[in-house]
Amino acid sequence: METTSPGELVKVASGGPELDGIVFDTPSRAKVVVAVVKPGGGPPPPARGGAGGSGAAPGRGRPGHSRGAMHRTTGK
Repeated sequence: METTSPGELVKVASGGPELDGIVFDTPSRAKVVVAVVKPGGGPPPPARGGAGGSGAAPGRGRPGHSRGAMHRTTGK
């Protein structure tokens, strides 16, 4: 059995064509966790940023609100 380390590129046999994968973790000498990309799926969309996305720009609050909320008193 070969030794592998996180970040190493590997081939994964899945019953069909071999898939490219990256070793993510090695919990034991006999087990490895491998990340593979779904065939035809490509990389996931970015989590933040990008043009035209829904959501707010950093530091600007929610869309449609130009100012932050005013301080609320406790009623005392």
